[in-house]
Amino acid sequence: MDRPGLRFSAPLLLLLAFLSQGLCQLCQVPSDLLLPENTAVEHVIVTVTTQGVVNLNLANDFDGTFRMDGKNVVLNKPLDYETPPISYSVKIQCTKDLDTMETSIIVIVENVNDNPPVFEQNLYTLEVDELLPLFTDVGQIAATDPDNLGLLYYTIIPDPTQDYFALQAPSLPNILVKQRLDFDTVQRVQFTLIVQDTQTSTPQTLSATTTVIINIKDIDNRPPWFQPCTPETYNQATVCLNAGYNGQVTLTQQTTGPLPLTPENLRAVDGDKNLNAHISYKLLGVSDIFDLNQGTGEITMNKPVDVEGPIILTVMAFQTENADQFSTTTVTFEVKIMSVHPPIFEKDTYEGYISLDAGVNSLVLEGEFSTKPLRVQATDQDYADGFNPDVQYEIQGSSDFSITQQGFILMARTAPAGPVSIKVRAVDSKSGDEAVTAVQLVVSPDGPALAAGMYRMEDMIAVGVSLGILLLICMVLIALMAVYINSHKKDNRKIKEVSHFHSNLSAVSLGPKGGVQYINKGFQKDEDGAGSMASDEPDWPARAVEAPVSKAAAVPLYETARGETSSLASKSESEKEVKPILTKERKDEDGYKAVWFKQDIDPKVEVTIIPDRAAQDDDEDEDADEDDGSERGGDNLSLDEDDMRGGVNLSYDQDENSDLDDFPQTSDL
Repeated sequence: MDRPGLRFSAPLLLLLAFLSQGLCQLCQVPSDLLLPENTAVEHVIVTVTTQGVVNLNLANDFDGTFRMDGKNVVLNKPLDYETPPISYSVKIQCTKDLDTMETSIIVIVENVNDNPPVFEQNLYTLEVDELLPLFTDVGQIAATDPDNLGLLYYTIIPDPTQDYFALQAPSLPNILVKQRLDFDTVQRVQFTLIVQDTQTSTPQTLSATTTVIINIKDIDNRPPWFQPCTPETYNQATVCLNAGYNGQVTLTQQTTGPLPLTPENLRAVDGDKNLNAHISYKLLGVSDIFDLNQGTGEITMNKPVDVEGPIILTVMAFQTENADQFSTTTVTFEVKIMSVHPPIFEKDTYEGYISLDAGVNSLVLEGEFSTKPLRVQATDQDYADGFNPDVQYEIQGSSDFSITQQGFILMARTAPAGPVSIKVRAVDSKSGDEAVTAVQLVVSPDGPALAAGMYRMEDMIAVGVSLGILLLICMVLIALMAVYINSHKKDNRKIKEVSHFHSNLSAVSLGPKGGVQYINKGFQKDEDGAGSMASDEPDWPARAVEAPVSKAAAVPLYETARGETSSLASKSESEKEVKPILTKERKDEDGYKAVWFKQDIDPKVEVTIIPDRAAQDDDEDEDADEDDGSERGGDNLSLDEDDMRGGVNLSYDQDENSDLDDFPQTSDL
């Protein structure tokens, strides 16, 4: 369907399009423009292109930020990316004759790195607990970059003596614990934190700094510490050592009020000094004698002490609000015994002497020429013997001398020569009673070592050498004597045998069967061996010798020589037992031993045969081989009337196994 209106509007639209295209040709500008911030003022942003003479004006200048200078759009104020707006739509009016058109240009502000990073504060303060584990994150301190062009990089500049913290990473400003924090060691840590907008420093790098202070907090990690105490560290843990407390009480007496203690009254403080928690006390165990104040720690008595000391109490101190934090100590009470008499020195003044030659730790002597050490001693009448074991001595007024608990004075160090006056104090450690005496000493610059109660090393060496030489001489003499005795061993053996024989003679008693020993007076007057029988002087009998012999050795003698049988027969039996006597003669023929008797002996008397021990030792084997047929183990006893000369010839054949070998020969006697 043909519409006349449409046919008319089409040419009109074409005309309008032509006219609009003509107006657009009046001025031309770029659509968008990127302008860096901080661009200098009067900078020509854009130049408008026109057709012919065209009048140009800014429809909006954004409060004078832009202006027209001819065909140029000029920056009239500096642009800041960080200050909005960051884009501008600048409209330009183009007028020619009666035709006016409007065009616009978009100016976009470009961000540049023109601002340094910024910390929110110039000083940061943090609080951190002590004893945190290493690498614990205690906080983050971050800066901002107004340009916001990328990452920021941080660095800690620590104090050389307080390098306790570190950063998690250069671009992560988390602060970590680097070293163990102990409140007793460090309470405050300060360092500088630096931030920059580039990882490496260049002339274009912008940075900022701030100060960080970290206060270390004391935590409740220590029990109460009894005072006074000595801190000790074990594996980074600190403890405080207390030696305990001491006091004194008197036996059977009750003290009123708090008992004084040493080194000071019982007291404990919180081991965590900054917390200063309240401390309470408790007496552990059962005690009906003592009582403890829970708040102050004072110890009082409920009744007198009825036992001898020492008495040891255990006291616990604990935090009132946290009983898990506690510690213990001991209180030792020495029980004094009532003393009626105090110690008394034997003298009011003592005198002593010492030489400097004696040296340090030498005893003071009673006098210059005395070797007896000076003893200053106090007695106590409370003791029967006057000796009180609880008395202790001390020197007053001089450090050059010391005294032992026995009362002997020593030179503690080299004292000046001349007279020295000191005082000695004796104290009863249980009763507290004391006595003081004066000691006047003379310190001689020189003197013999003996006078000082000392021997020099040279003297001791000389004495030792002398004793060694004497000991060597004695050993040589003993060796010579041993050699001599060994060389005369056989003679000594004979002497022993004779001694044994004599002892046997003295041990026997008279009897009808005992042998007889006589003093040979009658025989001594007999020149020819016969006249003794006519002597009026009888032989004096000695002790009878009784020795066990074999029956073969005891033979009866029935005959007497030279017709003296009748005279002998007329005598009593007792006389016959004591008249025979041995002669000095000895007959040794063919192995026979002959024993001669002065007169007859009673047949009932047993004869003791005395063998030759020495001859037996030398000829023992020969005697055995030369036995003439005698029975072994027996004795052959025979009489030789031709040679008796008024006596009896008693001979026997000695067997090598005879028990008679144990007796010595007559010649040995």
